[in-house]
Amino acid sequence: MMNKLGLFIVSAVFALIQTGCAEQSTKMSLNSSNPQILWEVKPQADLENMTGEQISTPGFEMSGFVKGVVPGTVFTAYVEAGIVPDPNYADNIYKVDETFYNRPFWYRTEFELPVSYSEGKRVWLHFDNTNRFADFYFNGEKISGTKTSVKDVSGHMLRSKFDVTDLVKKSGKNAIAVLITDPDQKKTRKAKDPYGVACSPSYLAGAGWDWMPYIPGRLAGITGNAYLAVTGDVIMEDPWVRSELPTLQQAEISISTDIRNASSSPKEVVVAGVIQPGNISFSKDIRVEGGTTAKLFIDKEEIKQLVIDNPRLWWPNGYGEPNLYTCQLTCSVDGQVSDVKEMTFGIKKYEYKMVDNVVGYPVLTFFINGQKIYLKGGNWGMSEYLLRCQGEEYETKIRLHKEMNYNMIRLWT
Repeated sequence: MMNKLGLFIVSAVFALIQTGCAEQSTKMSLNSSNPQILWEVKPQADLENMTGEQISTPGFEMSGFVKGVVPGTVFTAYVEAGIVPDPNYADNIYKVDETFYNRPFWYRTEFELPVSYSEGKRVWLHFDNTNRFADFYFNGEKISGTKTSVKDVSGHMLRSKFDVTDLVKKSGKNAIAVLITDPDQKKTRKAKDPYGVACSPSYLAGAGWDWMPYIPGRLAGITGNAYLAVTGDVIMEDPWVRSELPTLQQAEISISTDIRNASSSPKEVVVAGVIQPGNISFSKDIRVEGGTTAKLFIDKEEIKQLVIDNPRLWWPNGYGEPNLYTCQLTCSVDGQVSDVKEMTFGIKKYEYKMVDNVVGYPVLTFFINGQKIYLKGGNWGMSEYLLRCQGEEYETKIRLHKEMNYNMIRLWT
């Protein structure tokens, strides 16, 4: 999205120009936007005699629940349900009983496997972000940490992925339960504790700041995408594409990915790729032992086609076109596709240097493709304080910056 608009995305004073990656294996969204998914939210205290194993059993009835919002926070769910008056109006947010939200909550949902599922495939349960602590259960079993551990996932913007192949029901309902615990500090909106002690790390100033109110629950919830992925035994993890520009007339591409073999036996894996435009194809064989992860790296030393003449360069807004390439990677075993990934990337060279100005004072200066860039930007690059900003809303914010001829967005968080 950002590359399409040709913008710098800058946090404080550091430029972050990132390569996007989208998983292309069979996926089923577990977000609230999927009409087949209903997330139920309820305080742990109201289910104090119930274990995660019980709550995650298909058919368990969690009466009196509030409809959850995923991605979202516990407090947002109560706002969306109309239980809490609009916190953006008057001083409503200061009237909320914060102690109700500053405690653990259960999230629960059920789903059926997609009709495209075929026997022998591996099933993965993904949660991109949870905040601040999370414990996961599936079909009556604890799948995070150990049977007795608590707060298994600690932090925010941490990805959780679970191989649930041996637990998933091929027909009928499957159940997920997630126990979310808030930042676990005793700060209240009237307390004098500093923000960092009470909420960090988090997305925004959830324990209050000079420009926003204290948020009940401090943004605790399933705050990122949740989804199911169906693959073969061998998958690609965290693939990336990098480009080097010895000259503006020639680019050198390198590709890397982790190859994970989730089976117990060794696999002979073929990773094939196609870069467009240009129809640049390549492949490489790699052996991965059972239950291990191997690193695959491909560059011009092995594949001469990864040297691209006269590449279509990516430029920031106002300096040229934000040209993009795609790279599709296919991972195969015994001639059968096991996993597919597709990445979007721009070919560019970015640098920052300390350059003396006319009075001899060193100034941080940015260069893209050797061109000095005059940075000018806005300050509206974050979600709103209930984390309700999703894809299309970010697109609008970025488009508005572009139309004001900005090439930078400051991300305070």
